[in-house]
Amino acid sequence: MEKDATFPVFELSGTPTEIGIAHGRLAKRQISISIQNYKKMFESFSGISWETAQNYARTFIPAIEAYDKDIMDEIRGIAIGSGYELEDILALNVRSEIVLQGGMINGCTALGLAPEVMEDGNTWVAQNWDWKIQQREAYALFKIRQNNKPDLCLFTEAGIVGKLGLNSAGLGECAGVRHICKGGGGAAAYCAAGNFKQRYPCRCD
Repeated sequence: MEKDATFPVFELSGTPTEIGIAHGRLAKRQISISIQNYKKMFESFSGISWETAQNYARTFIPAIEAYDKDIMDEIRGIAIGSGYELEDILALNVRSEIVLQGGMINGCTALGLAPEVMEDGNTWVAQNWDWKIQQREAYALFKIRQNNKPDLCLFTEAGIVGKLGLNSAGLGECAGVRHICKGGGGAAAYCAAGNFKQRYPCRCD
């Protein structure tokens, strides 16, 4: 049986660029591990070299900026803080769009429990993470205080701006494998689904 895993916790605050720079600086070791793991995974599973992945990732910049410029600013900040090229960090953030071109992978399972079925009267969300064991060393918990947006607690692979978590507006985000079409054309899955929902409060009319 494996020992319980513990993960580094990093506290970030400021503008999107400042948050990104701090992310890159504090989690540089975890980002390095992630880049090395995905270099191998892209090649072995999808037959895609890192250089090809970088070039493909660059094509997502216009869509990410059109979707939310703050997300792209944060990605640029991570590159600055970590010392890696922008394309390296972009490749991490579009890793699903790249690796799933090699075929479908059975992925994570998420669940939600409504207050009426819980003894404590609260809403619960939970998720497992079915992924490569060597990527565990790249995981980190980020506590982020944003300017004019909800605070959030984000659990992700270092270098990726969105994944799993909760924000101070009471919104929780889970993620799972989704079918990826070749060619891009939209904001990357973890930029759009993971980051946007966590960074803006839920509005229910």
